[in-house]
Formats: sequence, structure tokens, C-alpha cells
Amino acid sequence: MKKFLLVALLLGAFGFVQAQKNAQILELMTAAQRLRDANNEGAAIPKYEAVLKLDPGNYEALHCISLMYSRVGNRFSEADRAKKEEYFNKAKSFAEKAMTANPTDAEGQFVMSVAMGRMALISDAKGRVAASKDIKKYAEAAIRYNPNHAGAWDILGRWNIKVANLNFAEKAAANLLFGGVPEGASNENAIRCFNNALSYKPNYILYMYDLATAYYQIKNVTKAKELLNALIKLPPVTQDDPDVQKEAKMMLQTMK
Repeated sequence: MKKFLLVALLLGAFGFVQAQKNAQILELMTAAQRLRDANNEGAAIPKYEAVLKLDPGNYEALHCISLMYSRVGNRFSEADRAKKEEYFNKAKSFAEKAMTANPTDAEGQFVMSVAMGRMALISDAKGRVAASKDIKKYAEAAIRYNPNHAGAWDILGRWNIKVANLNFAEKAAANLLFGGVPEGASNENAIRCFNNALSYKPNYILYMYDLATAYYQIKNVTKAKELLNALIKLPPVTQDDPDVQKEAKMMLQTMK
């Protein structure tokens, strides 16, 4: 009887500790989302880190912190290249952990495609072409697990427009690495992907800008201008929207 009471007390104590831990995790995750909603993504990172100290395999925290490291790292200037690289490496590391925690969910695959895309930005021609293979693989996996994933469709659109318009050095690297430029990429496929992204997330400023650049690439200036003029009139929603709108205004200036 005494042994039974001892076990019951221990189980009760464990349950109480676990309940406290769960409550703390919920509080931290809520605070992180609140910071993201307020366009303070950098401040959300320590909240996710605190969650992962309590629960290292927390899938939501893992894919969220990966995306935050990709986004915040991308805002550092070229003068802070070392900081960019540090953040992008962390984004990739957390994305790998997210995919291990949940191999068949779209978000882990998506944040890995984003992290690989960011790494490509700071790589040489050979590195960019090598990364492109993984970017496509993970974006397509995200779409396979969630066909309505707007972000993954946008990434796949970017892959198409980038690979379809490789410069000389990148084509040489593709020939060296893969025996030729990856097949299937085209500006038309990019337009289809960006339109898919916008169908699942209408009036999203970044996706509108990406679609405008694709139309401009195929010399459809009228459609590109229409999108650019529309997006600069929208109220900014994300932390990066003002910069995207500034780029859109500069692009419009070149079309006059």
C-alpha cells in the first residue's frame, strides 16, 4: 500500500511539473507569435530558443525559428556578410531538425527550401547552382505535403525564373556539376507558380512583386506595370513589405 501511494505521489508530481512546462511553452509560443504579428521577428527568435531548451524536439518552434533566422539574416547588409552567413547556417540547421521531428509535413520542407535559397544568395556561381537542386527538391516536397502552400509555390516560381535565366558563369557551373542546366525551368512555369501562390494568399506584396518580375522577363511590360502599381498601393503587412514596395517603385522608374 505504501509503495502504491509513493508511486501515485511521484506520478502526480511528474504530472504537475509537466503541466507547468507545457504552460510555459504555450506562453513562450504565444509571445513569439505576438512579436511576429508586430513585425518584430528578431525578438521572436529568443522566445523560440527558450521553447527549444524546454522541448528540443518541438516541431512548431523548430520550423518557426528556422524561418525567422532566414528572414532576419536576409536583412543584414553586405557589410555584415559574416552575420548573414551565421544566420543562414542556423536557419538550415533548425530546418534539418524540423524535418527530423516531422518528415512528412510541409513546413519543415518549406523552411529548408528557404534556408537553401538564402545560402545561395551568398554563394559563388558554383554554390548557387548546387543549392538550386535542393531548393527545388524541398519546395516540391512542401507542395506534395500541402498543395495549397503559397510560400512553397513562390519558392518554386523563384527557382524557375532563376534557373531559366542563368548567367554565363552559372551555366558553366551547371555543366560542370550536372552535365547541363537543370531541366524543366522556364519563365512561363515561374508565372504559373507565382499565380498559384497568389491564389492561396491574395494581395501578398512579395508574391505580386515576384510575378511582376516574371512578366517583365517575358517582355510583358503592361502586366508587370499593372502588378507593380497595384502592390505599391497596398498597406504593408510584413516587415519586408516596405522594402519590396521600394524595389517596385524603382522598377517602375526603369520602365518609363
